[in-house]
Amino acid sequence: MKENNEKQKYKYTNKIATKKLLAILWKLYSKQLIIVAFCVTISTLVNVIMSVFLRKLIDNYVIPMSKLTNPDYTALYAFITKVGIIFLIGVLASFLYSRIMVYVAEGTINHIRLAMFKHMESLPISYFDTHSHGSIMSFYTNDIQTMNQMISNTLPAAISSAMTITFVIVTMLIQSIPLTMVVILTVGLMFLVLKKVGSKSSGHFMQQQGILAEQNGFDEEMMAGMKVVKVFNHEDKAIEDFRE
Repeated sequence: MKENNEKQKYKYTNKIATKKLLAILWKLYSKQLIIVAFCVTISTLVNVIMSVFLRKLIDNYVIPMSKLTNPDYTALYAFITKVGIIFLIGVLASFLYSRIMVYVAEGTINHIRLAMFKHMESLPISYFDTHSHGSIMSFYTNDIQTMNQMISNTLPAAISSAMTITFVIVTMLIQSIPLTMVVILTVGLMFLVLKKVGSKSSGHFMQQQGILAEQNGFDEEMMAGMKVVKVFNHEDKAIEDFRE
């Protein structure tokens, strides 16, 4: 029962935190996010188109020309040029949204850190008496760094994955409906497994962040109080606690 309650708590906390983060992102960088979504769509579409072009290149050009004694490469060069231009557009779109997301991530993290510091200044003294300095600093370092990775990497990857699935399914339906159904069933089963594993791992991740904050607090206290540790010969006990 306790474990189920903890899982429900983690899921609720994750949803609230994600909604708040997305609200902050949209409030600060709505225009940039629209551009990022557009560039991610272009980049993903190009990746899907390239696989279709590869089939056309082999079926319509390479195989027929390999049977000719004196083939004319003009059409092949034109096709490769067109593919190269499309590929370049995809690369530029990928580069653009990556650079924008770095700017968005750093700006958002700076905004959150300033808001945290401002809020922390209003907290009572009792809060700082019951929380170690290392634990408090862990919010500004480890947790914020994790959030930074989520904004700059996970968010674009999630959009790209959704777009890829959509474009690939459309392309597959055009090619072969029976094979598409087989793939959809397989992917659906895979998502069920991932959902089951993810629901178990999310709680452990939050526990890991909490333990990391506790460890940082312990390290900070031992290093800051080194003289006291030495005076009372507490080194062995401190090492034992650290290993535990």
